[in-house]
Amino acid sequence: MAQNGNKLSGKLELNWVNKNKTLIVNDYERTKYEWVEPNDYRVSEVRLLKEKEQFGKNPSDNLIICGDSLHALTSLSKIPEYRKKYVNKVKLIYIDPPFNTGQMFANYDDQLEHSVWLTMMRDRVLKAYELLSDDGSLWVHLF
Repeated sequence: MAQNGNKLSGKLELNWVNKNKTLIVNDYERTKYEWVEPNDYRVSEVRLLKEKEQFGKNPSDNLIICGDSLHALTSLSKIPEYRKKYVNKVKLIYIDPPFNTGQMFANYDDQLEHSVWLTMMRDRVLKAYELLSDDGSLWVHLF
């Protein structure tokens, strides 16, 4: 139970090291993360999305984005043309984050400290929530 002053708040809370911080990818070492304050200007950095292919009968209704899900989710919620179209309107978000297996792969390091992994997941879930419609769902592939 989380403690609120001298009283127990009555709700269960998951705590981890640096929970109150945010992670960003170090610009110089793309496989390293850096803990920063949530109001750090780099946290809200927006990346442009580059369209490669279209799918379905009405391709503008569906997006498949390859890359860092946090960058994609941030772009969809911050870039005005996407924000208008996707915030509170998405029916399904499927993300495939690192599993935190403790292994090193060619394209990424999956040997993350648990607090790093938890923060990464929290930040992605919160961004996804901004985009989901009332009847939308978030699917997270974790094995």
